[in-house]
Formats: sequence, C-alpha cells, structure tokens
Amino acid sequence: MLYNKGVLDSDDDRCRFRTNVDVLNDCFGTNKSHYFMASYPQKKGETFNGANTDDKFFVWMPKFFGNSSLWDNGITSDGNLIYEIAEKERTSDWVDEGKHDISAVRLVFAKTDSKSPYQFVGAFATFNVEHCNHLYIKVASKVRLLGNPVSEIKLLDDYRKDSKKIINLFNSLCSYYGFNKEERAFIEGLGYSCNFSSSNNSYDYSSNISFEELDKLIKNMKLFRERKDSVLDDSLGVNVQRILFCNIAYMKYYSGITSTDKPVNGGKYIKNTGDGFEKYNFLQIQDKMYGFVETKHTDKKSNELHIEKIDGQYENKDYIDNVVVVFCARDIDKETVIIGWYENATVYRNYIELARDNERWCYNISTDSNHAYLIPPNHRGFIVPRVKKSGDVGFGQSNIWYAKEDKDFREKVLKYLKEMRVSINKEVNDDIDYCNELEKKDNLKETEKQILARARIGQGYFRDKLIQRDGCCVICGLMNKNLLYASHIKPWSVCEDSNEKLDSNNGLLLCAMHDALFDKGIITFDENGSIQISEAISESDRRILDLNEDFKLDMNESMRKYMRWHYKNAIKKSNRVYHNKFGYGEILNETKDTVSISFDNENAGSVQELSKVVFKNGVMKKVF
Repeated sequence: MLYNKGVLDSDDDRCRFRTNVDVLNDCFGTNKSHYFMASYPQKKGETFNGANTDDKFFVWMPKFFGNSSLWDNGITSDGNLIYEIAEKERTSDWVDEGKHDISAVRLVFAKTDSKSPYQFVGAFATFNVEHCNHLYIKVASKVRLLGNPVSEIKLLDDYRKDSKKIINLFNSLCSYYGFNKEERAFIEGLGYSCNFSSSNNSYDYSSNISFEELDKLIKNMKLFRERKDSVLDDSLGVNVQRILFCNIAYMKYYSGITSTDKPVNGGKYIKNTGDGFEKYNFLQIQDKMYGFVETKHTDKKSNELHIEKIDGQYENKDYIDNVVVVFCARDIDKETVIIGWYENATVYRNYIELARDNERWCYNISTDSNHAYLIPPNHRGFIVPRVKKSGDVGFGQSNIWYAKEDKDFREKVLKYLKEMRVSINKEVNDDIDYCNELEKKDNLKETEKQILARARIGQGYFRDKLIQRDGCCVICGLMNKNLLYASHIKPWSVCEDSNEKLDSNNGLLLCAMHDALFDKGIITFDENGSIQISEAISESDRRILDLNEDFKLDMNESMRKYMRWHYKNAIKKSNRVYHNKFGYGEILNETKDTVSISFDNENAGSVQELSKVVFKNGVMKKVF
C-alpha cells in the first residue's frame, strides 16, 4: 500500500490509481469495496479512519471532463487552480458549501477523461467559495501521509511558505479572474511594490506577499473592478457621474475611409472635405482605440473639452479616467442613434496628435481595444434626443452632452449598453460553442472541420473585427469587402482553444490571392513585421502577385505572438538554393555525398552534381 511508503507526489507515476476505491484502500487503508462520492469524508464531522478531519484534510476525486449535468470541474493549464462550477442550481447542503476555510487541505486525485486513472495532482486549499462556484488553490505537490491508518498529513513543499511560489499563485489568480494591467497595478495602492514585466506579462514583487494576504488582495481587486464596472451594471446602483455623449459623423466601421464607407452627416467640414478624424474611432492600434469628438471653436481655435463637467473634482486636471463614452451619429434617416461606446475610457481636456502611415490626426478619448464596442449598422436603433424647444433634453448645438439633467435617460442608456454588450459577446460565445461542437464530431475529417469552422467564423464576429481594424487587404489594399477573407495567422486546427480561434489578433484581412499565399506558407512576416517570401516564388511571379520585399506589416504585441508561430511553423520551405558561381537553382536530388541542382542559368548546364563539401562551401540554402 502506498501510504506505507509515506509520500504522495504529483510527478510520480506510481501515484495513479485505477478507481476511486483503490485511492482510499491503497493510500488510506480503508476496506471499501465500492465508492461513488467525489469527496471523503462526505460531511463535516464525519470520522475518517478514526480521525476527525474537520479542520485538517480530506480526499477529493473529481473528474476534469464533462461527465454529468451537475458540476463543471477543471484545472488551469499551470496546474495551480482547480475550479468547480455548478451546471445547475444546487442546494446549500452540498458538500463543504462555504464551510471549509483556507486552512483545510484537499488531497486531490483526478481523472482527465473517462479512461484515465485517478492521478494525484496535489494538495489544494479552498480559496474562494461562492454558492455553486468554488475555487481551490494549490499548496503542495508532495505530501507525506502520517499514521496507520492515516490521521495526519505533512506538506513537504508547502507553497504557503515560499514567496516565489506565492507570487506564481497570485499571477495564476490574476489570469483566472482576467485582471488587466491596470487592475493588477492597483495592488501598489495596497502597499505591495512591484514592477510589471511585459516580456512574461507578470509582476516581480519587491515585498513579500503572505499566503493569507492573497485572499485580501484578490478581494480588493475584485472590488476595484466592481466599482469601475458599476457604471454599466444597474444592479449595483448605477454610478452615472462619469458618462459622456459624443456626436460624430456617421460611418459603418470607423476604421478609415473606403469607397463604401465615408463619413456623412457630420457638419460643414465633413460635407466640404468628405473627411473627419472620427474615421478612426474604432481602428485598433497597438491594442488601443483612439476616439475623436469635435469641440466648439472660438476664433477658429478648438476649445477644450470641459472634463470637470463629467466630474467636478477634475477642474484643474488634464484628463479623467474610467468614463463611459457613448458615440452617437445621425444615420441615413437623420435620426441620432448610438453607434458604439468605450468603457473605462480616458477623456482628455485638449486634443493629442497621433501619427500613422505618414498621416497625422487628433484624438481626445482613448481606451483599451477590448473595452470598445461598435454596434453593427443593422442594430443601431437606440435614438438619442436632440433639443428642439425650451425644456427638451439631448444634444444641442454642441457635439458634447453630459446628460446630467436626465438621470432616468442615462440609466436607460446604461442598461441598453449592458444588454448590447451581452448581445455582442453572445455572437462570440455562439461561435466558440460551434467550434467546440465541431471538435467533438468523430464523423468529420479534420479538413472538413476546418472548412466548416472557417465558413462560420469567417462570416461573423471574427471577420467584422478584422474589417473594423484593417478595412482592406493588409498587403495590397484591396477594399471590396466581398473579395476579402478573414485569414487566421495561427491556423484554426492548431489553436489551443476557441478563444485563440476567435481572437481578432490572430487574424489578417487578405484578398483571395494573398490569403492563399499566406495560408500555404509562401509568405509570412518576421518579428519586426517585414514580409518574408519563399524562394519558391520567382521574381516575375512576385511582380504579378504584388509582393514587395520592402513591405512591412504593422503588428501589435498580441498579433506578434501569433505571427511568431506562423513564421516558425507555417512557412513553406523551398528547394531553391543560391550558388556563388552559378546563381539560383532548384535541388532535384540529394544523396549521402552529392547534391543534384538544376540551375536557372542555362550556361550552368541542365543539371549540376555537386559534392556535399562544395555545396556547403559554395551554396547557401534559402529558408524562404
């Protein structure tokens, strides 16, 4: 029996057991012949081999795969967190529902699929228990069992006493809850000095965090998020102080002017020039969105945006954070409708200049790209009022409206934005579910799954995001959207999960020709965005295919992550070589000692057979 040896180790293959009965019998000396419950002992106060484990330890044997309609159990990829979420509403008498604190240790043996054994995955403590939503955090990977039968345990590598392990756990929790850089930086205000590392997207702490303080930190960060998000959640008591309505010209996508998408109904300047800075309000640039709204002019000079009217505390400040900015425009029916919005936006008192592709324009609003929502043109139905007579509320002559005089309207708008956000996110979730269901179909070949998934994803939210961001083929500039494809950088078939498959940063908008070249690995881009072209494409074909060796793709860091995969894995390796005497040629055959090459230069002969030594000294084999 394993418990006589005394140690459970998550990296030890011997710590695998055929059934849950074997776990109890072999490790803990029970004499059970059948066992169906996941936790043992099942209830608080129940004795376990003569020892009351109420505040000590108990055994848990979950299944980390879909096996019932009761619970969804799983473990994060780093192995630090186990989540347990009820698929259906459960009663409060369910095992350990809110009753075990952080000092209670679970020894976890889990199955990863229906045919796998129960593997010891470590000792976990209850970190967060909400009704039907439990989270457990790893405290050790090696455990010594004491007593015969076992009545005590000792954690041999107690994470709670290791400051580096605690930092890793903290980063795991931040990743699980989806805290962004701003929210994670909030811990500095709690007295924990840290430096953010962009290379590994984590923090290095100069002061130690105790295990007990993890709970305090996460709770404070969740509260911090709730205070920020409360402006969009009427169930939390809507904070309607920081909201700004902006009137701009009407466009479909706001990602640049194209032949089919030009700003209209935006005033005299746009009528005369056909241009306006709001044309880029929903163009993603390095994970950010930069919005523009025209302020009043005095003596042909733009006035400042009075941010103190959003919040009186900012009278002498240059900018204000955490504002909900609602963009409105007159549609083709001349009704002013909400076309999109920024959450957690920064609003600046004065314009800031920005340059892109040798063009300069201004912005006075910004936010992270994942906090910007553009409503599809056919769903823009929420009408914003305009002042027509004394006593009316709405936009007047100014493009800025603070809506402070109508609290009910503001709350109505915020409720609408919340519902619209759910609707927009639902499109993404529906596509994720579709991908997941395709994966489960055994009667389809992988190529068939890819074709079906691409047809679905390439016509929905994923393609819309690429159109908003790129607006045209990123290589040749073709603008006809009927001829553009939503091309994955890291192919659908090798994406780690559905989120990668639908991440717009994992996509390029390409015309049919360049989509085929990119998909077949004939072109790719390096770390700096410079195009790399396979030597399999001749000089004449490059001109026909509009491939310029000096072309450079503008990529944000998230796109660069996916492109590294494509650069390393997808590029089509060529048999083209270059010889310092004969020029370019094609390898026809290789033996142990020789290489047969057909050179383009007829004067070199139809086929040259070179020794490997000569080949090595005189021929450079091209990667691309």
